[in-house]
Amino acid sequence: MISDNPIFRRESIPRFWRRASFFARTGLVSIYIALAILPTALVLTFWEEIDSTGAYLLFSFLSHWPTFLCPAIAPALVAGAISSEREQKCWDLMVLSRLTPAEIIWGKLLSRLMPLVWVTIPFIPVGITLLILSERMGPPGHMTGTWGGFDSGDYALWMILGWMTGLLVAFANGVIALYISLRCSSTRSALLIAYGVAIGAYILITMVIGMLLMFFMIPTFEPMTILSITPSLLWGVTIPAVFLTIMQRRFYRLDARVRAA
Repeated sequence: MISDNPIFRRESIPRFWRRASFFARTGLVSIYIALAILPTALVLTFWEEIDSTGAYLLFSFLSHWPTFLCPAIAPALVAGAISSEREQKCWDLMVLSRLTPAEIIWGKLLSRLMPLVWVTIPFIPVGITLLILSERMGPPGHMTGTWGGFDSGDYALWMILGWMTGLLVAFANGVIALYISLRCSSTRSALLIAYGVAIGAYILITMVIGMLLMFFMIPTFEPMTILSITPSLLWGVTIPAVFLTIMQRRFYRLDARVRAA
């Protein structure tokens, strides 16, 4: 289990939190809870002043922000996971420990992606609140006609699909960044390459897949929303499956190439 992973237990908790006193931790938790409640409180306070167009735009932002924000942050969080250990001369101790390659890879990856969880949590209650108040938003895409073949009662599905694809793509970009971090000796080069590959390749490949799917499936495929997220789903599932397998099976060989270089 990941909770038994010593790397995850140590690195998923920030250093300042481990060193903070009880009162400091209580204060930080209180501030976080207040910030987490704030978006929902603002929506409930000003909901009566928002028209249907504003409500729809607000819901659209909350439904799709993980699709753009989380994938863009993930490479920066993960790119230095291994390369920074090399720079600090701690990597040899970790490799020579009893930890398996899988424990090192998963511990580093999930601990570095934990900030995305803390950023995401405050948006969950406000999203649920908007779903409850969704009668004001009208049908999805009402400004341009029926959107994606969905009726007005499919806001929950719309939000779930947006969050699922965004978090999957973020996880895939994190896996790519970890692979590059394993192949690089400096954090700066790992960060630049990770952004170039993760973001650039994602845009290029998903655009190509999307155009192919649209060319072959539009005449016979009606729910355009499912069609539009298919490239992101393929990226989010295929990339981790390929690169995690490569890293776990060729972990020591990849590390030896960096040392030789």
